[in-house]
Amino acid sequence: MSGSRADLAVPLLLQSPPGQVSNVYEDLHGLITCEEDASAKDEQEFKEKVELAREEHNVEQLIVVDLPEGKGKTILSKSNIHPGHSDRFIAPRHRISFKVDHVTHKTSDPKPYKENQHIEPLRSELEKLLSSYVADRYATGVVEVIAVPLPRQVVAVQDEVAEEARKVNNELEPEELAGSVSTSVQDAEKATEETPKEEAEKAEVEDDPVQTAKDAEAVEANTENSEQKAEETKEANHAPSENAQKVTLPKEQEDEETNGETKIVIHIAANKYKLSNFWSGRWRSSYTLASSDAQEIEAESSVHIHYFEDGNVQLHTRKGQTLDVKQSTPISSQAASFVKAIEKFEEEYQQELFKQSSDLSEGAFRALRRQLPMTRQKIDWDKVRLNGVNTEIVTY
Repeated sequence: MSGSRADLAVPLLLQSPPGQVSNVYEDLHGLITCEEDASAKDEQEFKEKVELAREEHNVEQLIVVDLPEGKGKTILSKSNIHPGHSDRFIAPRHRISFKVDHVTHKTSDPKPYKENQHIEPLRSELEKLLSSYVADRYATGVVEVIAVPLPRQVVAVQDEVAEEARKVNNELEPEELAGSVSTSVQDAEKATEETPKEEAEKAEVEDDPVQTAKDAEAVEANTENSEQKAEETKEANHAPSENAQKVTLPKEQEDEETNGETKIVIHIAANKYKLSNFWSGRWRSSYTLASSDAQEIEAESSVHIHYFEDGNVQLHTRKGQTLDVKQSTPISSQAASFVKAIEKFEEEYQQELFKQSSDLSEGAFRALRRQLPMTRQKIDWDKVRLNGVNTEIVTY
């Protein structure tokens, strides 16, 4: 088996219908290993790529898993990957982190996890209200409310002095800048030497010796000031300032996870598998609040349904929208306004799905049916039934 064959097979796994990843894997594995040129090395390569693909599938499809020690259920997503530990997930409701086998969906190694103190009151209130909402609307629904830490801010050097220093350095290198100052001094001395002899003699008679000395000191001071300014400009390019802008760097300290700025991500997942009746389906919803006082929610819901009795039909649908939310206090009222916006969005989406399904059944599917048989006459079912009865009588 060539590497390209594995690369072709793995994307098919990511397209698996709800609840049928294992079935698709078995079919793909059978196709790969039945090749005449397949070897143990090729099979191992396929399994390694499948393992990565299943992890990607689990977090994208919001797969629901049972927590260790029977603590309940949680959702696997990119949002609840433990910061700094890519092989662990967090369950904010139970304040633990855990590992998961992405093939068997079994969880293990639970450890305590510290919640963010700044956002926890709002997060827990949202979790409480949404748990009640999901239990009322989804028979197998699970909700997870996650506080996702944002990268911490550090001070960068970008004030007016530093900006001016950069402009100078872009035009002249430090050596060239010092050389230009020296050249200016030499040009001044050369101009003095080339003064006509008559003017020089006249200057010796008319000029005051004290003033001449002061002029010489002024020239020397200007030269020193120019060199000093060039040095200060060079140093200013690396010095911090009060008017500094902020840039983001990766978060590295634990206190940023427990007290730093965060956003809130909400996931709702509901799965229903009836493979014995040839169908399965999955509902997924994700909502993002940029901050605790956000006035907008980024919402996205999707539905995936598979029906495969005497055929193979799949429904993929997705809706995204920005929801406006009115700010209110206290936290309980604020959380209630968020949940109300989510509830309204999902109700409208479900109504749209019902309408589209009805239109599809009464419109497109009906148009596919033949209006009349080949005889261009409606079938007389009574006559057909009578003929059937007569046939049975003759048989007996």
